[in-house]
Amino acid sequence: MAKVAAGADNIDQTTRLTNGEGLVGLQGRDNRWTWAGLYEVGAYFDLVTLEKMRLRAGYMGMGVVHVGEALQQVNYNLAAPGGARDSGSIYYHGPVLEMQFLF
Repeated sequence: MAKVAAGADNIDQTTRLTNGEGLVGLQGRDNRWTWAGLYEVGAYFDLVTLEKMRLRAGYMGMGVVHVGEALQQVNYNLAAPGGARDSGSIYYHGPVLEMQFLF
């Protein structure tokens, strides 16, 4: 099984640097739209145990591309603030065990 999807990603970034007295040293806001993609692949084995019940076992993997990961959003360079990075990728994978009731 394989699935592919494409969609829009809204990036809303607010930057604010203040000191302990509340004095604002740097402030900015960025809001934009970009694209994102989702990919899913899986291999499954179905075992029909009863007329209305099926067991499914397998392995699946899902990847999301061109998204802003939280880890990439920290920027310690005060000379160049802002600029949310939206080029991250996230990948999940693992075994799957399902019990399906058909009605």
